[in-house]
Amino acid sequence: MDADDYSEGSDLEECMDEEYTDEEYTGGYDSPVRCDEVASITLDELRNASCRYCADGAGSLKALQDGYKNGCAKCSLHWLAVLKVMKWEDWEIYCRDIDRGDHGSASRPLPTNESEEYLCFLEIREYVVQLSVQRYYSDEPLEVEVVICTKDSQSTSDTDIIGVSVPGQTRQTRKSRYTGVLQSWLKDCDRHHGCYRGHSPLPTRVLDVGDTESDPVKLHISHGEVSPYVALSHCWGSERLLRTTTKNIAAHQRQININDLPSNFRDAIAVTRNLKLRYLWIDAICIVQDDPHDWELESKVMCNIYSDAFVVIGADKASQSGEGFLKDSEHLYHYNEGELYTIARVRNEDVSVYAIKNIRHLNPCRLFVPDTVKTSEPLGSRAWTFQEQALARRMIHFASREIIWECDQTLRCECERLEPDQSRELIPHNWSTAPLTERFHTWSRFVDSVCRRDITYISDRLPALSGLADRMGEDGRSGAYLAGLWSNDLPLALCWRTVHPLRRVVPYAGPSFSWVSVYERRDDVGFEPYDMRYKYIQAEQTILHAEVLDVACTPSGANPFGAFSSGHVKLQAPFVMVDPVYIYERVACIVGRHSRSDARKKPQPEPTSRHYYYSGNENSVEVFYDFLDPWDQQGSYYAVLLSWTHNERVEAHRYGSEVVSGLVLKSCGDITADLYERVGIFIATYDKAVNNVRRLFDGAKKKVVTIV
Repeated sequence: MDADDYSEGSDLEECMDEEYTDEEYTGGYDSPVRCDEVASITLDELRNASCRYCADGAGSLKALQDGYKNGCAKCSLHWLAVLKVMKWEDWEIYCRDIDRGDHGSASRPLPTNESEEYLCFLEIREYVVQLSVQRYYSDEPLEVEVVICTKDSQSTSDTDIIGVSVPGQTRQTRKSRYTGVLQSWLKDCDRHHGCYRGHSPLPTRVLDVGDTESDPVKLHISHGEVSPYVALSHCWGSERLLRTTTKNIAAHQRQININDLPSNFRDAIAVTRNLKLRYLWIDAICIVQDDPHDWELESKVMCNIYSDAFVVIGADKASQSGEGFLKDSEHLYHYNEGELYTIARVRNEDVSVYAIKNIRHLNPCRLFVPDTVKTSEPLGSRAWTFQEQALARRMIHFASREIIWECDQTLRCECERLEPDQSRELIPHNWSTAPLTERFHTWSRFVDSVCRRDITYISDRLPALSGLADRMGEDGRSGAYLAGLWSNDLPLALCWRTVHPLRRVVPYAGPSFSWVSVYERRDDVGFEPYDMRYKYIQAEQTILHAEVLDVACTPSGANPFGAFSSGHVKLQAPFVMVDPVYIYERVACIVGRHSRSDARKKPQPEPTSRHYYYSGNENSVEVFYDFLDPWDQQGSYYAVLLSWTHNERVEAHRYGSEVVSGLVLKSCGDITADLYERVGIFIATYDKAVNNVRRLFDGAKKKVVTIV
């Protein structure tokens, strides 16, 4: 809806001459400043506009107003956009700036009376005017962002210089508009970013989609050809879909009936053809699904398939393969939150120019989703698709409301109102130069994210990370891959913990020292590695009490980053026997909500309890068991001291100056074999608890233990 019902003149001073009361302003302070001027411009005036007031792209409202008064077409658009979109209470501040004749530079304070001072910031980008006012001694600046736009029902290649396109009365469908949008984004990335590193050899098999709708679709067996290709990231869903098997692979090489393919695959073929590309990789078609050996070989090179693709298509909005992603949804874009204000009309063109307050929206296709936010798109809920997005250099997300572009350098959407997202900055694609601490911290984020997502087969969790593991281990600096951990991150990497007690995976999924050995199908399950649990600790010195003597893990197949059949870690560390419920009488580690006197009784913890310790006691050592009821199992239990971190810069008053961590182990059969399995970890953060751990291990001898 256009908002042109203004009653006063165009100059700010004229708009502010009359004093309005709340009664005269029907909308109260939320009403816009009243101004009915609509500029008349030409496209040539916009193309050639370059006055001294708008050339810098930053400065003051006074300078912008001067450019408008001197007839600059760009300044006129920016000035009228701000004038109409800004609210009354905002202008009360800005008018003091203009009335005083102060240019309001970004660095100079603007005193408004003897007791208050303001800082005014103005920044102009191509289609956006951003203003920010901050009062001294206030943490909350007043910020307004105005977007200049046209309606897409009027937009042409000539009028694209005016601003972004917003949905109008007769908006284009997604099928009719996506090609131009994608080509524009790809061209911009190729010209300015360099995310795509050039054509690479094709994967083992790709779909040859031809050039036009009449061309046959067939499975192509590559022989090292170098050519661009598109890869599809999608949800399989519960529907039966066409896939390649040992029985039909020969027929697929001759031709695939496109009508036999689900909607997601047909839409991906259409996008590939419209991008003037010939080859498309889809896992269900390009991997022989009933051949375990082929599946392992292809999962081994998954990192190259997605990172070498010309672009990756994300069918984010589709929860099933048969849904498709090129159909329009009921709710499109994010412009329903704002109101369009007419600021100009283009002479000799049937085009009006509008301004709208920029209300940003979150990225619905985020790679790392915060604990408190549930992803709004089906693709982001699947474990397999995490590495597909992380490995992609460039990805086009066909989300429910609009199309989103994501590459190594930028993130943008059709409505240009996307909130900045730092997800990709957390992924150092150049692993060879990333510090090891950054590398292992990122890996912890990978593990946590994959474990929070849905997966059909528990045994697929490591294969779902195999592409990222391959990329992380290719230079050798991470050390040996140990079923989800890295040897050069030991022994601290052993201090992972679960957000909730889980269950041992049956059948065998990996050694007990790895997070892959436990699992529970719950919405709130996740893992909290050591370097994320205690973010408030700025370590001055970490003393490692455990020495890693030997590590080994045996893959169960051809993929060294896939499933594992066995593994062990051999440590030499301080070692004491403990009670599984009450770790030594002198250490007040209380399980569940039991009192000290009941500590030796078998507790009945609730399955939903976060972990087993009494949080109200500063003597408490926190114990996080990996799975429910570990004390029901036969065997002896032991505590192994791993690390002692000293922190001289204590920032949180409720924590002490040291953090101590270690493992809780259970013997496996004959204790003389020195074989143990991990059942949890212990951590002490309060000074009293740390002293209790010190007394517990006082005089303890180091022992060689093998954790399997």
